[in-house]
Amino acid sequence: MKLELHPNLHRITIEDVAARLSNICRYQGNGGKYFYSVLEHSLIVYDVAREVCSDAFFGYCVLMHDSSECVLGDFNGVIKSFINKQTSALSEIEELLDDFFITKFLPNRAKEIYLNNREVIWKYIKMFDRYVIKQELQNPLIHCYLVFNIEDNEIKNIPDFRIPVTIGDFYQNSRFRFAYEVNTLLKQLEHFLLIEDYESYLKENVQRFLESRSENPAAA
Repeated sequence: MKLELHPNLHRITIEDVAARLSNICRYQGNGGKYFYSVLEHSLIVYDVAREVCSDAFFGYCVLMHDSSECVLGDFNGVIKSFINKQTSALSEIEELLDDFFITKFLPNRAKEIYLNNREVIWKYIKMFDRYVIKQELQNPLIHCYLVFNIEDNEIKNIPDFRIPVTIGDFYQNSRFRFAYEVNTLLKQLEHFLLIEDYESYLKENVQRFLESRSENPAAA
């Protein structure tokens, strides 16, 4: 199946992405009494990832990891898993839109690095994403146990970074902050040297961080 993007997608700005994601409630409304937006979640995952790896390029990819949802909306894990067992169409569309939004704003050299390292970049994005989901499952504001189970292997086996996750007032200006962070990272990418071997780089950063937490529990 050949997928083609609608021409109007090329007109979407970073501010448009921020506005749309801020209006989408995660877990399709199964989030308790608190309106927990996709944008707030994206910023939380970004903050966790930046503590582990300060690289601007990876930070940008993490921050944009749910940008496809500004077109698709938020499919919870149970529904997505069911659809993917019936057809590959959703995952193909999601992958196409992920790549479109992440590469849309990047300088050409950074686009090349992303496309050459896509698999490993998404492996680590999903690791940080699942770490945050694990914290969401334990937060009384977010009733996402209706969607995820903390005993699921993909969540249970995530490394414990021991990074506190704050949900609520800190992210109320999420639209402004998202646009600011994306634009700041893109400006950094105009001047900073990009890393070729992302698999080794990300693996070393995660390992180093986990070892530092193990050696210094008070830092957690």
